[in-house]
Amino acid sequence: MDVIDQASQSVLKKALSEDRGEGSSKQVAPPESFLDESDSQEVTFSSNLAKGASPMEWRERRERLKNRTKTGFDGQFLYTPRDTKEKTKPRLLKKNGDFCTRLEDFQNDPWYKNLTDEQKKSFDRFVTIDSDKVDTSSNKNYYTIKEILRKIGANLNTVVGDPATFGERETVLAGGYPTSERSLSHIIEAYNKNHNLKVYDLYENILPAYKGKLEQEEILSDIDFNLGKPLGALGQVHNHDIIIPHPGPDWISDGLARELNTVLGPGSKAYILTDTAVSQKDQLAGTLQNYKSLRVREECIGYVQTGSKIILGGVSIEPTYAGPYYVLEISQE
Repeated sequence: MDVIDQASQSVLKKALSEDRGEGSSKQVAPPESFLDESDSQEVTFSSNLAKGASPMEWRERRERLKNRTKTGFDGQFLYTPRDTKEKTKPRLLKKNGDFCTRLEDFQNDPWYKNLTDEQKKSFDRFVTIDSDKVDTSSNKNYYTIKEILRKIGANLNTVVGDPATFGERETVLAGGYPTSERSLSHIIEAYNKNHNLKVYDLYENILPAYKGKLEQEEILSDIDFNLGKPLGALGQVHNHDIIIPHPGPDWISDGLARELNTVLGPGSKAYILTDTAVSQKDQLAGTLQNYKSLRVREECIGYVQTGSKIILGGVSIEPTYAGPYYVLEISQE
C-alpha cells in the first residue's frame, strides 16, 4: 500500500487537528512494506476510504492507533506495536532472598546504575514495592533482578558481570523433555526454582501444548531452550544446578557420566533421579567412577505412591513409575 495521496492526507490532517485542537499534523500513513500482517489487518490506510472518510471515521482510526509507538524512518512515521512487556503486571522484586520495600533498595545498586535511562524505565515498570497488594506466598508473584534484566533485553555480562555469580544460581534441566505432561511440570518447576532456566534435550521441537502453557505462565520467552543438543553442549559452568529426572538406560550407558564431567565446574552440582531398577542406579554409579574428580552422593528414595512428589535439587518431580527411586548428587572435587 502506498502513502496516501494528498487528498487523503488533507482529510487525515483535518480529523487529527480537530481531535487535538491543532491546526495541522505532519503524520502520514506508513508504507505497507513496513507493516506486518497483523498490523495490516488493524491499520488499513486505503486511499479509497481516505477520499470518502469523514472526520469521525478518522478519529476512530486514530483511536486504534493510540496504543502504538512512532519510529522515525526516512522522514516517515512507522507505527509499530508497543512492547508487550510493558503490559506485564508489576510484581515484588526479590534481592538476596528478601523483598525490596523501597525503590532505594535496588536503584542505588551498581548494576542499576549500569543501565541506560530507557532500561531503567523499563525495569521500574516491572516492580512494585507494595507488598500488601501481592501474595508473597507464591514464587510466581515476584521477580528476581536477573529475570527482569533478561525480560528487558539487557546484557547481563555488561550490567552485572558473570550471571552465574550474581544473585540466584542458574538452573539447567536436561533430558526427559517432552514426553508427557509430567515433563511440562518439570519445566515450570525448574524455572520457578530460581526464575531462570536452560533446557537441553535431543528432542528438537517444542510441542504446541507446551508452548501455550508456558506462555500462560508468562515464562516461555524467559527459558533458554537448547533443543536438539546434548547436555555436553552446555560446556563447563560454575554455580549451576543441573536437574536430570529419569535419564533412562540408554543415556546412562552411553555418555551421561562423560557429559557430567564436561559440564560440572566449580560450585556446580548435578541431581539425577533414577527409577525402575536398582541396576540402573548401579550402572550410573559405576560409569561415574571412571572420572576420579567426580564426587558422588547417593540417596535411596525407594518405592513411592501415585501422586507423590520427589524433590530433586530443589525441583518437585512427579514420578512416572512406582520405583525404586534413587537420587545421585554429583559435583567436582
